Amino acid sequence: MLSEKAKGKQRAIDPPVHDQLNPGQNSTPEPEETSRDLVVRFTECAPDLTISVEKKDSVRDIKRRIRDARPDLCNRRLRLIHSGRLLTDGVFLYSWLTSLEDRQRRANTEEDSVGSATVAKATTTWIHCSVGPEMDPGEAEDDAKLQVCLRETAYTFPFP
Repeated sequence: MLSEKAKGKQRAIDPPVHDQLNPGQNSTPEPEETSRDLVVRFTECAPDLTISVEKKDSVRDIKRRIRDARPDLCNRRLRLIHSGRLLTDGVFLYSWLTSLEDRQRRANTEEDSVGSATVAKATTTWIHCSVGPEMDPGEAEDDAKLQVCLRETAYTFPFP
């Protein structure tokens, strides 16, 4: 049992919109999405790449998928950028994108004083991939596949 002071510190949750419009009707909730498409645009004029992002995928996982899809990038440093922000490897991309969209949706509905703003969910999410220089064989990125790739390219393209 919570004290009166602790009850005031609980998180407030808004009731779902469909319950406010038709409180007497039993409506089925919309199925929750578990993945979404992400279009990756590269800095080196490479064609765009579309990747499916699951809820459990981190930025590190997305970089691994980019390297799988584009073998010419396997020994290059990759940086992912969305809305001007550099995404670190530990960020769970799906939840980060949905929270960003929720914040934008709330900001747009607050700006509209009439309350008739309808913000559609983004159908396509774009992300930039900055392709950096080749990494040295001694440089560590926390990806075992990348380390294997670096060893293979070190044998085919010896460094001076």
